[in-house]
Amino acid sequence: MSEQIRILVLQQDESQADVIKRLLAGQQDPTFPVGWCPSVESALHYIGAFNPEALLIDPEMTDPAMPASVVDGIRAKAPQVAILLLCKPRDVKFALDTLKKGGAQDYLVQGTFDAILLPRIIKNAVDRQRLRNEITTLKKTAESHGAQLEMAEKALSTSQERIRAQSKSLEKANADLQQKNTELQKLDQLKSQFLSMVSHDLKSPLAVINGYIGLLTSTRTAEPLTAAQKDKVDKIQESADRLLKLISEILTLSQLESGKVNLQYQQADAGALVKSVAESLKVVAAKKKQEIRIDIPLLLPQMSLDMQRIERVVSNLITNAHKYTPEGGWIRVRVKQDGDMMRFEVGDSGPGIPAGKREMIFDRFSRIGDKDRPDGAPNIGLGLAICKEIVSQHRGRIWVEAEEAGGSLFVFQLPLEARAKRGAARDILIVEDDPNVRSFLEEALSAGGHQVTAFDNGLHAIEHIAAKTKRFDIVFTDLNLPGANGVQVIESVKESQPQAQVAVMTSHTNSDIFFEAMSHGPMTFIAKPFTVDQLQHALSKLLAV
Repeated sequence: MSEQIRILVLQQDESQADVIKRLLAGQQDPTFPVGWCPSVESALHYIGAFNPEALLIDPEMTDPAMPASVVDGIRAKAPQVAILLLCKPRDVKFALDTLKKGGAQDYLVQGTFDAILLPRIIKNAVDRQRLRNEITTLKKTAESHGAQLEMAEKALSTSQERIRAQSKSLEKANADLQQKNTELQKLDQLKSQFLSMVSHDLKSPLAVINGYIGLLTSTRTAEPLTAAQKDKVDKIQESADRLLKLISEILTLSQLESGKVNLQYQQADAGALVKSVAESLKVVAAKKKQEIRIDIPLLLPQMSLDMQRIERVVSNLITNAHKYTPEGGWIRVRVKQDGDMMRFEVGDSGPGIPAGKREMIFDRFSRIGDKDRPDGAPNIGLGLAICKEIVSQHRGRIWVEAEEAGGSLFVFQLPLEARAKRGAARDILIVEDDPNVRSFLEEALSAGGHQVTAFDNGLHAIEHIAAKTKRFDIVFTDLNLPGANGVQVIESVKESQPQAQVAVMTSHTNSDIFFEAMSHGPMTFIAKPFTVDQLQHALSKLLAV
């Protein structure tokens, strides 16, 4: 669609409007529709209804006493319209004065324009008016933005004053906090000094008490104790032992809470650690005819931890379960990988802990459950608080929930470090023709989180390696295999998948094929028969590469 520039002619008669219509009739893009009004009132109505772009005014329509009043009035009512004066030669001076004042865009002298000049003059006047309209709009926008900017500056100033006030308040609060922190540090130092002093002052008389108890119960004493005397001495010994344990645990908890204990991290097999602790406590559990059930996978990823501290946590939890589990009950110990965490569980068939008191059980000096102890002996109430601190320092968490079969289930989780997590997701190839050995390896390695592929034939394994359908990280291979021997498997690995680490399993360490395998560079050798621990040791070496 072509552009239109609508024109309105304001003149008492329609003569000039007809002339202008004829001259503009053949114009295309833009076209110039022409309208005519005989009065100012009708012109203003036309402008409001049809919104013309150009208004041609005959000066004779103006008031002779105030010739510019009509132009100014229309300009005030329709500032967006381009005004051209359609004057006679005698009105040129008036037209020029009006142009100087900005009331009109241009003027036309009747009888001097043609079909070429007329549309050009009108279009130029309309373009100038459009530009003026845009400038006016931009000015208003700028003024509006200026007002908004002024308001924003005032708001910013107010905000800055508020921030300065808050900053002063924060500075004061920070100063108060620093002062309180200093006071807390002094109190902590005093607490440490007090505990050290109390420890020394209590341990010394306890040493004397234990010494005399030893003399009284010694077979070398002149007068043997009567049964009643021995019973009293045993009670004194029991109380002294409890007091000594209390002192030791208070000091341990204080050191843990103050951050003065540096954990001695080392790579460890968490499953083996827990199993060792649980096995050592079976003798204690047997005295109450309790069964300690151990559920730990054959292989778990190595993790970084303080072995001595975690042993203490596990020992505390199993010992607690032993205390609260009645005679003939059971204690279940489990370790398993849970995503990027290692999960440790100690459950029992004891009385359990009410849901509302499970959070409080880890508070220092908590005595929850003492009445449920089968032996009725009081609990110091620091063991679980120490467990919580040790687990927290390992960036883990500990909690208690209800055991499915009744009783309590204590759980703590520790994060696996990045290296151990990578090791827990390796692609491993097993080439072993003995079905029992192969099945054992598959189960042990899969339990550790590895992806395992197994073959009983050397040739089939070589075809799979060469196809590169899977990129293996570790290859366990026997040497004496059907189809192709272990040396050929090793050669295939070196050629097609050189990134893989190789572990050779053999019972023929003095054979020619063994020495031939050794000639293919450094690799791990596992002598058959081997234990789970030996397999774990070999796997740890391979994962460390």
